[in-house]
Amino acid sequence: MKNTYEIKKILTPIDFSESSKNTISHVIEIAKRTNAEIHLLHVMSVSSQVFPNLEISEISGSLKERISAELNKIADEMRADSGLNVSAEIIEGSISSSITGVAAKKKCDIIVMGTHGVSGVQEFFMGSNAYRVVTASTCPVLTVNRTSKNNDYNTIAMPIDGTRHTRDKVAEVTTFAKLFNAKVMIVGVISGNHRDEEKIFEMKIKQVEEHFDIKGVEYESKIIHGDDISEMTLSFAQTVGADLIAVMTEQEARTGLFVGTNAQRIVNHSRIPVLSVTPLETLDLRYATNNLKPFSF
Repeated sequence: MKNTYEIKKILTPIDFSESSKNTISHVIEIAKRTNAEIHLLHVMSVSSQVFPNLEISEISGSLKERISAELNKIADEMRADSGLNVSAEIIEGSISSSITGVAAKKKCDIIVMGTHGVSGVQEFFMGSNAYRVVTASTCPVLTVNRTSKNNDYNTIAMPIDGTRHTRDKVAEVTTFAKLFNAKVMIVGVISGNHRDEEKIFEMKIKQVEEHFDIKGVEYESKIIHGDDISEMTLSFAQTVGADLIAVMTEQEARTGLFVGTNAQRIVNHSRIPVLSVTPLETLDLRYATNNLKPFSF
């Protein structure tokens, strides 16, 4: 577990959908509490199949002017309403790799982006753009469902599961808890194949509690049993009235390519914001291998 996490620069992708516009109030609230800079990003991806009779440069130039005007209007409104430092940028490329690339280049501490949610075959074989960003990002990603209006995170659900890196998110949770004076609801989620490991779960939770005691974070903890970790987590969050769920991306640290379906389903199905944190071991590997990232398309 790392000890500290600060938010000084926030990246916010904007595609002008209801979902992305809904993130703005969340971004402003976080930035106000941290005095962080906000960088708005729109990624243009123009296909020649859509406009077969036009040069790509014509399409890009025309669209870019209109998009730039709209993006700068949003940035101006955010500055006027909050007094914060807000910049804006438009780039061309694939959505997920462009977002994570800009975040790394600008050394952003968090990406805050909207999610439309996906299900079925798309969820497990392709996933949403938001989750591609989650899996590829070297910084935490806060995904906000288009229906999520509450930007005051008073209660944070923090699931502890059987994965090796489940406690790696404690620094990020601590920061959010301190910023919002929130109570953290620690929950050990024990699935069928871990029922004989309750003592191990108790030890993991105890370590998290000790960290929160040192940092002065209010918390409660409990252990629940079931068969579906994602459903257990979402149900628990609803039961305790959580405003935010913090999860690990569950990537296999050696390659960073195998992503747990539990985290993916939570990101795609949660109606409240989800803070996703990549395991420290995976981050160390990426830096050691020239920032290798999955889903670079």
